[in-house]
Order: sequence, then structure tokens, then C-alpha cells
Amino acid sequence: MILLDAKSGERTTLSFRGASAKSDNLSAADLDTIQPDWIYVGTLQGNMEKLLEFFEKAHALGAKVMFNPGPAELKHPQKLIGLLEDVDVLLVNKEEAAQIVPGVLLTELLTHLSNYCETVIITDGSMGAIATNHQDTYRLGVYEQAHVRDATGVGDAFGSGFLAEFARSGDFEKSLRFASANASKVAQSYGAETGILTGEEDFHLMPFQKVEDLAG
Repeated sequence: MILLDAKSGERTTLSFRGASAKSDNLSAADLDTIQPDWIYVGTLQGNMEKLLEFFEKAHALGAKVMFNPGPAELKHPQKLIGLLEDVDVLLVNKEEAAQIVPGVLLTELLTHLSNYCETVIITDGSMGAIATNHQDTYRLGVYEQAHVRDATGVGDAFGSGFLAEFARSGDFEKSLRFASANASKVAQSYGAETGILTGEEDFHLMPFQKVEDLAG
């Protein structure tokens, strides 16, 4: 993979889509051996039937599912919505959310998506994120307003950071803070791995607001 950098922190990624473009070697039966507590699923290049197999198998084993759909899944919004009843945590950015449900404002998109999935997180770049678990709703800014050196892997850092803490503690608010901190630290270095947190760090305060009335 080659990154073409810009002073703004934006980049163009040149990559060879080889094995990642195929899902023929994946089988939901593999979960019998793994026995996971959670599975974190990204794109399967639009293979909705295989996604459903994995989601249903995970729940049959007592595992939970976090889903971050890719462009190929977003091309089929109705089929994607049909999968969401088997998803415990949905992670999308604002543009992706608008491809699935109607709405312009983050609160609109979150309200509509929460009709299909218990926990929904929508990121919005430098504007932060919004999230709900049907009990609490939070609007959060970015953890640090530092210079964005490279945005590669920032979304993945947010999602993996959230799930790592949520699987450990089950604390929704703490998991969102950890996700934002993990994303901010990765954005300050080149590449998708440098800056990833260990969970042992002390965290400072960040813009974080509880939304009392999502509909309003």
C-alpha cells in the first residue's frame, strides 16, 4: 500500500485489492472453533448472504456483533437494513448513514438508524460523533484538536477502540471516550497502527455532552 500525503492530513491510498476482495474462504462455521464473545465485521464486498450467516452464527453461539459496513454493502440499503436486526453495534460515518436512512442532521440519522439497531454510532470527522444505546445518547467532539498528520485508519481506530473498551467494561460512555482518544492519537502519526492506545493511559477531559431529548 502506498500513501500520497497532503499538508491538510488528507491522503490518497494506492492499494492492491487482492485477498480483501474475496470472501470465498470465509465460513461462519469457523466461529465454532473460535468461540468469540464479539465479532467485529467490516465489508464482505457486498456478500449480504454471507454476512447474515456470520451474524446468525455469532448469536447462536452467544456472541455479539459490531458491524462497520463498506461501500459494497451501502449500495444495497434495503438489504443492509434487513441485516441490522442481527447487529448489536452499528458504526458508520455521517455520509454512510445518509445512504441507509433519510436525514441531514446527525440527530435525524441517529434517530432513524436506532429504529433498526440497539446501539448506533455515527462519526463526523473533525466534528466528532453522536451515539445512542437506547438508554443514553451522547454528542462528542474530537479528543484532541491536534494536527492531523494522516487520516489512514482513524475510523478503524475509533471502532476498534470502542469495542475493546466496551467488551472489557461494558461502559458505553467510557468506551466512546476511549474510541475518540484512540482515533485522535492514530491521526497524529503516519499509518494505521502508530498511536494505538493500550488502555493503560490516563485520559484528559474532552467535549462530551449527554443528549436528553434525541427527537428534539
